[in-house]
Amino acid sequence: MMSYRKKQLLGFGVILFALMILLLVLAAMLDGVKQNLSEIMDERYDKVSRSTAFRTSFSYLDSEVGYLINENDPQQISSHLSEIERRIQSAYNHLSYLQLHIGKDGNLPMLGSIQQGLDRYMSVFEQIDQALDQGNTEAAATLFIEEAQSIRTNLLRNLGEYTTMQENRMQMAQKEADERFEHILIVSGISALAIILIGVLTAMWVIRGTSRSLRKIADRMDTFDPGAIEKMSRVTVDTDDEIGHIANGYNHMLDALEEHNRQSKAFNRHIEDNNWLQTKLNQLVVLYPQMTSQDELAQNFLSIVAPSVQACSGHFYIREKKNDQIRFVTVASYADTSSPSKRKRFLPGEGLIGQAAIDAREILLDFPEGNQEDLQVGSGTFHPRQLWIIPIEADERVEAVLELSSLQVFSPLHRQLIEQLRSTLGIALQSVSGRSEVERLLRESQLLAEELRRSSQYKSEFLANMSHELRTPLNSILILSQLIAENMEEESGESKEYADIIHRSGEDLLNIVNDVLDLSKVEAGMLDINREAFPLRDFPELIHYGFDTLAKQKNIEFDIKLSDDIPDFFYTDGKRLQQIVKNLLSNAFKFTATGKVSCILRSVQVSDIPCQMPISKIERSCIAITVEDTGIGIAEDKRELIFEAFRQADGSTERMYGGTGLGLSICRQFAKLLGGCMTLESIEGKGSSFTLYMPELPEGSGD
Repeated sequence: MMSYRKKQLLGFGVILFALMILLLVLAAMLDGVKQNLSEIMDERYDKVSRSTAFRTSFSYLDSEVGYLINENDPQQISSHLSEIERRIQSAYNHLSYLQLHIGKDGNLPMLGSIQQGLDRYMSVFEQIDQALDQGNTEAAATLFIEEAQSIRTNLLRNLGEYTTMQENRMQMAQKEADERFEHILIVSGISALAIILIGVLTAMWVIRGTSRSLRKIADRMDTFDPGAIEKMSRVTVDTDDEIGHIANGYNHMLDALEEHNRQSKAFNRHIEDNNWLQTKLNQLVVLYPQMTSQDELAQNFLSIVAPSVQACSGHFYIREKKNDQIRFVTVASYADTSSPSKRKRFLPGEGLIGQAAIDAREILLDFPEGNQEDLQVGSGTFHPRQLWIIPIEADERVEAVLELSSLQVFSPLHRQLIEQLRSTLGIALQSVSGRSEVERLLRESQLLAEELRRSSQYKSEFLANMSHELRTPLNSILILSQLIAENMEEESGESKEYADIIHRSGEDLLNIVNDVLDLSKVEAGMLDINREAFPLRDFPELIHYGFDTLAKQKNIEFDIKLSDDIPDFFYTDGKRLQQIVKNLLSNAFKFTATGKVSCILRSVQVSDIPCQMPISKIERSCIAITVEDTGIGIAEDKRELIFEAFRQADGSTERMYGGTGLGLSICRQFAKLLGGCMTLESIEGKGSSFTLYMPELPEGSGD
């Protein structure tokens, strides 16, 4: 027979062995729970916070780019650019932190996609900035709406996936911790039952009272709640044996579980508050660009913000300057019972509204519960629990004052929302005001432009009618003067000379009428352009005719050169092209007394053209025609003047050489109609060089 002592030792040995196994299992499980808690609080929470901060910086960056496109004030543009630079730096800092602390996630490709999206967005922003520097606001807006929109959507989607992944992994870690706690509960329960069973079986062998202690532990385990946050019942054991160790381990487990549950609840609350805050901020940021007036912006702002902060009433006061006096006027209200026709006005320093405006500092008034005293403020008389007056600033100037009253105390989250909205709201008010002013100026400019275009039409119609009226008697004069000159072969030379003078004068006057008629057609938009295949190889023959005789009469050298790379045919209006070249040659011969006049035709690349063509992008072949002379030249300050209608370099030129000054004006107008442009190089006293750059007309033009 086994002695009592051996039975006692055996019973305690079995119990001690079971307790040791249980403690090892519980320690391992608690270590796993500790790792889960570390992952949740130290890694996942930090990454979610960083990704949220990155989203905030990017959202402000995108908003500032939108404001920059619609901004005209150089000071505001500089402010927007500074803010954009700061937001860019912040976004890249948060992204770099996430890439450096990637850990065991294996989400480097996802962060790479976010990096690529941010880089692409910055590339589009550089294009927008270049377009704005060139004054092309429309191109910048198109880039922002069409290009940046898809990039912004993809980037935010990838960021959302990354944040969701971190939150899911955090939830998974929390779930694993809960499962481990359940396993601990199960293991503890099974172990307790086993220990109780052993205790019952060895109760006759070992010291009485063991079963009582085990029953106490089992009772506590039966009331165990893994989701509890409040203090749970602990196991009280006075002995310093193995059962006491189990009780202490169980109590430590309860301590860790309670702390974990408290941290999880606080973290979830923080995430919910942050999501609510970001949702409201994004809702208002998206709303700002859609507003067309400050009144509309103020009303929509109150309609969203007032219920969000649980305000019972609210008013929005806008800065207004009238008769050199600044005052703040009600433009929007929320849950106001006063008459809509009464717009309250406050001077700086007048009442709480005026005082907040002049101090540029918010006013928060608390009223004790049960207060029955009336308070006279912008919204009238009422019994609020708390009154909040917030000045809205932009560029260190109060642009508006927001008044909110509540029947309860504004929470820290409500105050955080309003604080973050103050700066963006001031900028939005300025932006809306600027857009309204731009629209007003645009309407005025459009009206002036329309008035100018009617005026121009009347002038063109008058010139056309007068030209047609003058051509009929001029043709008669030319015919009669020619007949007189032909019939005076036998008459005195003086009479014939007079007839020749009449004929030449009539021809000159007819040329003037034709030039005026061409100009009037161009201005009226009625000059027809006919696209045809013009034979460039026949160009010398077409141009030589009519100028060889003039060159011989003035004893001037005249030649035409073609480069080898010109095509056989060039699609343009051949008649207008010849008219431009002939006008340039006539101008060259007129102002050249000795020396040489030359005409050079060559092919050119679009990138080599020094002047701006009417169309921004040309992918067709181009030619250049240069007319050079060794005439009187043109002074530098008169080079642009000579292209104006009825203008020459100076009065002495007109008296000495004659002419009306219409030739070069017609050349420039025809060049624009054909899609080309002209340049001039000249040295006074040594000669001039006019170059016509001409692209091929596209198919369908002139139809």
